[in-house]
Amino acid sequence: MIYGEIEGNPKWKRINMRNVEHLIAVEFIHDLYNRHEPKINSIRFRHTITTWKDGVLNSYAPENEWQKLGEVLGYQYYSLDPILIKYTNALYCRKREHFHSFNKELQKTKFSTLPAKELASLLIHFQSIVLGELYVLNFVQVEHGLNIAIKNILNEVVSDKFDIENIFIKIIQTKKHSASQQEKTQLHFIAFKYRLLKKISLYNDDRARKEVQKHCDTYQYLYSAYGETPRTFNDFWLEFRTYLEGKKWLPSTSISSNLLSNEANRTLKKLKSKKLSVLVPLLVKGGLFRDTNKALLGMSTKYRFSILDEIAKRNFEDRKNLDFYLLEEIVDLLYSFKKVSQEKINLRKTNGIIITRNEDFHIHTPELAPQLNSDEEYKKVLYGQCASQGISIGKCKIVLRKEDITKIEQGDIMVAVGTDFDLIESMYRSSAVITEEGGILSHAAIVCRELNKPCIIGVKNATQLFRDGLVIRVDATKAEITIL
Repeated sequence: MIYGEIEGNPKWKRINMRNVEHLIAVEFIHDLYNRHEPKINSIRFRHTITTWKDGVLNSYAPENEWQKLGEVLGYQYYSLDPILIKYTNALYCRKREHFHSFNKELQKTKFSTLPAKELASLLIHFQSIVLGELYVLNFVQVEHGLNIAIKNILNEVVSDKFDIENIFIKIIQTKKHSASQQEKTQLHFIAFKYRLLKKISLYNDDRARKEVQKHCDTYQYLYSAYGETPRTFNDFWLEFRTYLEGKKWLPSTSISSNLLSNEANRTLKKLKSKKLSVLVPLLVKGGLFRDTNKALLGMSTKYRFSILDEIAKRNFEDRKNLDFYLLEEIVDLLYSFKKVSQEKINLRKTNGIIITRNEDFHIHTPELAPQLNSDEEYKKVLYGQCASQGISIGKCKIVLRKEDITKIEQGDIMVAVGTDFDLIESMYRSSAVITEEGGILSHAAIVCRELNKPCIIGVKNATQLFRDGLVIRVDATKAEITIL
């Protein structure tokens, strides 16, 4: 794929555009589009493309997936699907305990004292905990479904179709302040105070600077949620000066506990729609939920910047080069000092980056069993992993389904792909169990240890290599199976 070839392509819809300063933030955003909560958006984007060049990120989803998502999720919201409404509301009530706990740990951590591998772990946790706790799902998809539903209802209840967009804007007005509004309000109050002091000749520039610096320390990373460059003291100071000099004033900033504005409530009352009274607050709460997530992410990104700075301080890599490292490449750097070549970094700087996700489903009629190598067919000794120790000799019985249980007689050796509750009876009858799949905590492993029976797991193609009635010796202690 050539960089930029999807620009203007009708098959792809742009779903995001941001200024992003480093590649691991690009990875974060790309992964965000695969986040979903099965009870809410199982119908979701299956293919996404993220491009990044010259600090600008663009994300795209297929137009047909966008339309399908709007159609299905939109209908579910339109019909007030009780499960969907319940779990969407539950989503907004998340307390994000693990995120806050992780943030507290980061506040106490002195990065300069950590071994390199622990720095890598923190960076991995940062990506995963933030995605898992804040971005349970990609809210763009929920918003799209709610927008479709609300506009469909407005089409039914509003006679003047040209007025629908205007009414839509009115009914989603909120009295709740976004995080950025709160920041600007705080700075506005500081400026207002010093403007009054100026009028009575008590203005002190040094005090004003200290107060704006404190404000900067609190809100510096608020606008850095997705990897944008943090704001500086100078950014806040210039805005403070515009307020101070009366060049820019905010409208009334009274705090309200009401979700919707007075005008929104009045308009909703006139529309007399039960569906709108449920869905409009759901959409507005969603916007505030997303805004809070973004603010929390922004306030935490300083730690990601600090970790990258610490890596550079230790001379693992030039700080500017680190902006062009993927997360896995940073982990390799910290574990084994494996650098990305300068040539590759320069290519990324010049040509940009494209990250794609494809979840294609290829439905076909497979062969009933894969062809085995002749080498595999005639091996007399096979190996797997010991899950429960012991030795047993007996006849093989291949168990692929519940009906095969009747084949097993006391003392036979059960051979299966894997086991579950429906095959438990055959496990009781058998003298040993062999499975193709499973780990040390698999059902077969746990049950055999409880029954004190030999069990070998991870024996590739066991159900095809053995046949009913074949006599074998199982030495699970050695994880060895011998055909006798």
